[in-house]
Amino acid sequence: MKQRSQFKAGFFSGMAATLSVVILASVIMMVIAAGKQYGVIDSGKDTASAASDGDMVSTVSKKLKEIQDYVDYYYIFDYDEQAVVDKVLKGYVDGLGDKYSAYYTKEEMSDISESMTGEYYGIGVSVTQVDEGALIMQVFDDSPALEAGLMKGDIINVVEGTSVAGTDLDSIVSMIRGMEGERVKLTVLRDGKAIDFDVERRAVHNQTVVYRMLDENTGYIQLTQFEEVSASQMESALRKLQDQGMEKLVLDIRSNPGGLLTSVCDIADLLLPKDKIILQTRSKQGMERVYKTDKDAAFEGEMVLLVNEYSASASEVLASALQDNGRAKLVGVTTFGKGIVQTYFSLSDGTTLKITTENYYTANGNDIHGKGVEPDYVQELKADDTEDVQLAKALELLGSTLKETE
Repeated sequence: MKQRSQFKAGFFSGMAATLSVVILASVIMMVIAAGKQYGVIDSGKDTASAASDGDMVSTVSKKLKEIQDYVDYYYIFDYDEQAVVDKVLKGYVDGLGDKYSAYYTKEEMSDISESMTGEYYGIGVSVTQVDEGALIMQVFDDSPALEAGLMKGDIINVVEGTSVAGTDLDSIVSMIRGMEGERVKLTVLRDGKAIDFDVERRAVHNQTVVYRMLDENTGYIQLTQFEEVSASQMESALRKLQDQGMEKLVLDIRSNPGGLLTSVCDIADLLLPKDKIILQTRSKQGMERVYKTDKDAAFEGEMVLLVNEYSASASEVLASALQDNGRAKLVGVTTFGKGIVQTYFSLSDGTTLKITTENYYTANGNDIHGKGVEPDYVQELKADDTEDVQLAKALELLGSTLKETE
């Protein structure tokens, strides 16, 4: 039976854990409480011996207490104690040096959860993480972003005056979203220039699947993300295209930044025969899990998959699963190369910790992290190309042609 995650996140496996964190007047006791629960802190040790044993928690506790004493005695302004706690905890996770790990407040996690359902108050873009911030992969039709003039390829670099370079993607998304009707100030990088935008937040329904017939028997589906709604949208698209005579399929996951593990597994179910391996994962403790399809495919016709350098995470799971199982040929360029899994842990006060917990491997056992998935047919798409040469290659492989109206 296929094992499926119940948590919804960038791309992650399913675990649930509640860390014992005491709400207190100082950050120090919060750290100590969590440490004691997991046996990190031996209360019989003094700070020096704990530090010599590599006990980071005790060292941090002592330093925070020292700082707090100075603040209490000398600092002349009022401050928000909860904001200080949040900053300290975010800094701790940032210190791991892993751009995919993060600490979220209750409000931030609420925004993230909303986005996974496919409807939220935002500006209407699909983004992926880059060093400079968030790269816009798609601007939705009839969205505030489209009306404001944002474009695919823009990099969101500043949100409400705060640089988001190097910031976790979920945090950037949370900063952009908010109450309906409110506006958000953005600075984007476009062709090396910084451009300011003031964009209204509105209800956005994320249609993650776009489809059409390319000729009499060839269908086309573009899958932009792997969200809660994606599998049902994909199933509906397959059914409607087959009703129109589809026998062959071009599946386009170019610039798809990924999404939910549950979603990609459900979509793999629609395209692979029963009992085929989708992916394998391995944890720090050596626990291995194998994810397999658990029902017959909804579409069994010939298929070509389009990928590019921004096809990441869950997209690479689907691409490798179809490739390794001999179900589809891949056309494009090497994918992004994210072969790790994040898990969201719900903390006792309603905040959330997201950390990298597993490596994942393709159906054939290949490690693609930092390497990506290699296409069967390398076909670059250049900015000055007058046609979609990758799509043209896919149609050539399928023996299909575009309708003149396309």
